Order: sequence, then structure tokens, then C-alpha cells
Amino acid sequence: MEEELIQKLDKIINKFIFESRKFTEYSAFPYGLLNNIKVQEKSVQLVYDFEYFVFTKSLKTLISIKKLLKEDLNEDVFILVRSIFENYLSCRYLH
Repeated sequence: MEEELIQKLDKIINKFIFESRKFTEYSAFPYGLLNNIKVQEKSVQLVYDFEYFVFTKSLKTLISIKKLLKEDLNEDVFILVRSIFENYLSCRYLH
């Protein structure tokens, strides 16, 4: 029973990683930075750039979490989960 649950959770993590990579490959582009370089004017698009950065950072953290779970380093996983939550909070604060 426990092994089945671990496999299900591993599949969920894999799906999040797959979908997140797909999103970052096709959608995450620094429009705000490009606009700032072209027009020399800051815009709300810089907030979107930060969101893409945080999303990508959280994706990398999720990949690290998966590796730590395989090594049975659960205490370290909690620290990284908190990091993802703090990323979320910083995005919410910015909005």
C-alpha cells in the first residue's frame, strides 16, 4: 500500500515537472526586459518577468525535491517546499 502511494505521488511530481518545463520553454520570455531595452521605459511587464523567474526557480526546486525524496532526505525536502511557498508569496506581494 505504501509503495503504491509513493508511485502515485512520484507520477504527480513528474507531471508537474513535465508541464512546467513545457510552459517555460514556450511561454517564459523576458518581455519586460526587452521592452525596457527598446523603449527605455519600465512597464508592468517587468512583473511578468519576475513571475517567470520565480516559476523557473520553483521548477528547479521541485526537481531537487524529487531527487532528495529518492535519497530519503525528507527534512531537506521541507526546507525546499518552504522555498517554493516563499516564491509564491513574493509574487503575490508584488501584485
